[in-house]
Amino acid sequence: MAPSERLLQFTVQAPISAKDFWKLRREMSEKLREKVAALPTGQLNDVKRQVLEALRGYSTDLGMRFPAEVLIVSGTKNRPT
Repeated sequence: MAPSERLLQFTVQAPISAKDFWKLRREMSEKLREKVAALPTGQLNDVKRQVLEALRGYSTDLGMRFPAEVLIVSGTKNRPT
C-alpha cells in the first residue's frame, strides 16, 4: 500500500479556564517549559498576559473551545522476500 495522508480537522472543547489551560500547556510541553524558564520574571509576566489575552477569544461559558488539526500518515512496510 502506498503511503497516504489525511488532514483531520476538529474542535477541542474542555471545561477549563484560560488561566488553567496556560498552566496545563506549560506543564505538558517540555519545550515550552524550557523557553519559559529562560525568561526573566518581567518578560515571563508579559508573555503570560499576552497568552491569556489571546486565549480570551477561545473562552466560552463552558470553558475553552478552539479549532485543531492533525495530519494522519499511513502506509505499509514492505516485507523482505
